[in-house]
Amino acid sequence: MFVPEWISSNVLNFETEKSRAYISNRKTFELFWLQKDSSDLWYVILNSKNMGQILSYAKEKNLENELSDFLLLLKQKGLFLTLEEQKDIQQKRQNSFVSKDSDFLKLWSQQNIKEQKLTRIQFDVTYKCNLNCVHCFNDKTVNDVQISFSDIKPIIDEAYELGVTQIVLSGGECTLIDDFLDIAKYIKSKRIELVFFTNGQKMYDDPKFFDEIIKLYPHYIGLSLYSMNSDIHEKITRVKGSHHKTLKVIEKLEENNVPVEVKIFLTKYNANNYQDVVNYAITHNFRYGVDECLLPNPDYSNLYTQIEEKQLEKLYRFQIKNKLIKVNNVINEKFLNDFPCLSGRTTLDIDPFLNVTSCPTANFNFANLRKITLKELWESNDKNSPLNKWSSIKRKDFTECFKYDYCKYCNFCPGKCTDEHTKVNILCKNAKIKMNIAKEYE
Repeated sequence: MFVPEWISSNVLNFETEKSRAYISNRKTFELFWLQKDSSDLWYVILNSKNMGQILSYAKEKNLENELSDFLLLLKQKGLFLTLEEQKDIQQKRQNSFVSKDSDFLKLWSQQNIKEQKLTRIQFDVTYKCNLNCVHCFNDKTVNDVQISFSDIKPIIDEAYELGVTQIVLSGGECTLIDDFLDIAKYIKSKRIELVFFTNGQKMYDDPKFFDEIIKLYPHYIGLSLYSMNSDIHEKITRVKGSHHKTLKVIEKLEENNVPVEVKIFLTKYNANNYQDVVNYAITHNFRYGVDECLLPNPDYSNLYTQIEEKQLEKLYRFQIKNKLIKVNNVINEKFLNDFPCLSGRTTLDIDPFLNVTSCPTANFNFANLRKITLKELWESNDKNSPLNKWSSIKRKDFTECFKYDYCKYCNFCPGKCTDEHTKVNILCKNAKIKMNIAKEYE
């Protein structure tokens, strides 16, 4: 018997209990959570080469009576197959996106935050790109730098030991690096969930590359789609034919039941018709995200593309009318004593130079992994280390925030601050616009 290749999993040790196993079935898009003895037994099953090792462990731990029922349960859930079923491992995936177990994800996340467990890493593997998007904030002067397989392999090994359950590959355009498939396959060999963000151009140009991606059972793939109108999309990407390629890749992923997230960034060019992309995503059962806050590139040359205020008002009016904006009506002591985001507490970002940062938005540099290992960085007890100082910051430390009526409309993000503890100018401006529109509807 064996655990099939579409199962992603890791086992974490928590202070509050012996162990906890996270299991993700990427065929059925179901999530499972095991604890204590069942979690330990699952770990042995994941890492055993034959049934004899499993039986030996069960006997040692006095779990022989429970083992057969446990294996049967795993088999019923598609987490454990017999050798005879090997021939059927490429059976069609269910037509779904993510598990409906929202309560599971909420509890899992809460436990990770409480115990400060690293569960997600994003690697920005290069800043090279085959598009030339007008709003891009990456540094174009270092396009030749990329993370290699030899660079990333020991980091992935340590990430797995620390309990990481998901690794994201991004860029730039991550699929352009020389070792992309080697890296992606190694992530999957560790049974870590694979996510990557792409513009889809290489996946269209190279059908064999696309087929290799499908075999990896990615957790999901995020694709940037700026408009359903090709002229508008390509005014942003500045590459002719890019719209057709992206749409065709999305369609092909849907045909293969690979989860898709449509990523929509708003500029002054597409802000008036982005809703067509949202409707497209909803119709096809894709997850989607809309972002209107432009990050400046190193020389600020992309600021001219920023969404205009009238467009922003129209956007927020639509969102408020349709109750799509979350309003925080509880700014109390408990709220202020909580942490503002997950970066540095359960997530990290690593750039092409192997600098460890909070996230692409905040980009506070914690260390370089050529000088220190990931495990040493994460497990350091030095309260003055950049990572530990950042992860201890609470909302109340942003001294100019959460004082005003409009703050309850703020989509607060530490990375969009002008620095660590000063007013978030763009977010303040946007929150005021939201509040004024909301008053009209009241």
